[in-house]
Amino acid sequence: MLESHSYMVRNLYKICGGLWPLVMFPLFYWLTSEGHLDFGGGEKDIILVVPLAVYSLIYLILYMVVLKFAFPLLKAFVFSILGALVLLVLIGMALGPSIMGINW
Repeated sequence: MLESHSYMVRNLYKICGGLWPLVMFPLFYWLTSEGHLDFGGGEKDIILVVPLAVYSLIYLILYMVVLKFAFPLLKAFVFSILGALVLLVLIGMALGPSIMGINW
């Protein structure tokens, strides 16, 4: 009984660890759109939501891949967070000039 309970709790930690950015995304969107979080940009603050949504999806994909290879939870968190951040920066660098209208 105790072993199955421990297994269920470990799986719950894994699920929560992968979904926390997706849970925080709507909260961040709501706080930004209602004006509770103000970054000084007026209505342009809502633009911050798009990179957060992309980061959340990249994090979830990396987290599932890392857990598939049986990494410990702490290493899975660290690798997923840093990997998603690096990939988000690379995507921003690749798409930034075309979004801003800069021709090379």
